[in-house]
Formats: sequence, C-alpha cells, structure tokens
Amino acid sequence: MAKILLVTTNYWPEPTGISVYTTDLAVGLNEAGHSVSVLTSLPHYPWWKIPSEFAYLTEGVSEQNGKKIIRAKHVIPAKMNVANRIRFESSLWWNLRRVSKKFKSGDFDLVISCIPTVAAGIVGKRIAKKLGLPFGLIVQDLSGAGAKQSGLRGGALISKVAHAVEGSALKAADGLVVVSPAMRDVVIGLGVRESRISQILNYSARTIVSVNREQSRSKFGWNEHDFVVVHTGNMGAKQDLENVVTAADSLPQKQKLRYFLWVMEIKSPT
Repeated sequence: MAKILLVTTNYWPEPTGISVYTTDLAVGLNEAGHSVSVLTSLPHYPWWKIPSEFAYLTEGVSEQNGKKIIRAKHVIPAKMNVANRIRFESSLWWNLRRVSKKFKSGDFDLVISCIPTVAAGIVGKRIAKKLGLPFGLIVQDLSGAGAKQSGLRGGALISKVAHAVEGSALKAADGLVVVSPAMRDVVIGLGVRESRISQILNYSARTIVSVNREQSRSKFGWNEHDFVVVHTGNMGAKQDLENVVTAADSLPQKQKLRYFLWVMEIKSPT
C-alpha cells in the first residue's frame, strides 16, 4: 500500500471538467488499497464563486470515505481577465504552498499533480523535491495554451509566462500522463522526452448506451427532420462555439436548427 498525495485545484464537489477525473482517480486509488490524501482548493468551478450549498467546505482537513481532503482558501475572481487570472493563480500557489508546509517526511510515498493550473504543478513539484519523493504529473491541459486560446486581452503574455513555469514542472516530473495525442506533441515541444510520457485517454463520465433514434427525438420533442447540435462540457471562449453558428450558414435556409448546451453533473464519490 502506498501513501499518495494528489495535488489538484479541481476536485469534488465541482460537477464538471477535470474534477470528474481527479475525484475518480482518488476513489480508484483508495479502493485499490492505497492511502490517499488530496491537497486541493475550495469548490469554485464552473461558478467562479463558492455556491451556498458548499459553503461548509472551508480551509482545513476533512475525511471523505477513507480519503483525507486538505483544502486551502484562495482568491476566486467573479470575472476573468488578465489581472484576475494572475491573482487567481498566484493565490492558489501561495495558499497551497502555505498549507503544504506542514507536510513532513514519511507522510507520503508519492506525489501526483494534475494540471492545467500552474499552481498545482509547481506546488506538487516543490513538495516532492522537499520530501525526496517521486513526482508524477497528469496533463489534462496547459494554462499556457489555454491563455493563448482564451481570447483574453493580454493572453499572449500570460501564455509565455505560464509556458515557462509549466515547463519547469513538466521537466521535473519522473513520469507524465497526457490525455490526447495532440497534448503529447505540445509536451514534447516544451522539452520533455517522449520516453517519459504515457497517454491515457479520458473516458465518458456517464454510461453510454445505444438508444433508438426516433424514440430519443420524440422524448425531447425534436422533429425527425430537425438538425440537432448538442454540446456537453465546458462553455467558454476556448471552446469556440461560434463555429456552430458558422456551420449553420452552410445549411439550407429552410432547415430548422436546434442547439442544446448541456453541463454534466456528478454525485458525491464513494
């Protein structure tokens, strides 16, 4: 049995995105017999605030079905721009680092960080170096690439800074996991040897079953001849959903078009 520290700024009860995978990872490792501790933030995504139902999740240590959850308080900007993104990342870094100072030799056998937040990568790197532990990194995305694609004014500057800091964490990791071939190429481009990279594709957070097309359309009130566009997951500048509107211009003028944007939810982990 290994004592594993998972460093991530997205964890349950956040209902979408990376939280789904970090939460499942912690649950899976715990069920496999490992001792799991999670160093994480306050629940803030995708709301960019702490919902009232989760106000009880403040800074401190709690236990959740055999897992130790260590939360750090931090700044949560209501609106994202260049200045607020810097404040957000800096606050995450400072407070996760502050909370982690109490960790000592023997507490863990392995440190795993999950990025895109730069803070999770560099704090995990620092903890592993300080305690002399192996350091693994899961690359779901990169803040440098995200800043460039976000459409934020000043995003190019943030991208350069983030790439430099992320690169140091990537190169320090004993092993890395990427979630797509494209991400592998980006990581290699940042100077990481290909032999240190493993690819594990993300999975659907929901069970996928085959259903009858006509019955499904009838259930949602969709006409048999309607052109239906469905998007699930994050909805921001980076997703560039304007492409859907551009694609609609190519349809016949009388074609009826329906858009459905859905956000997935997860229940409390076991």
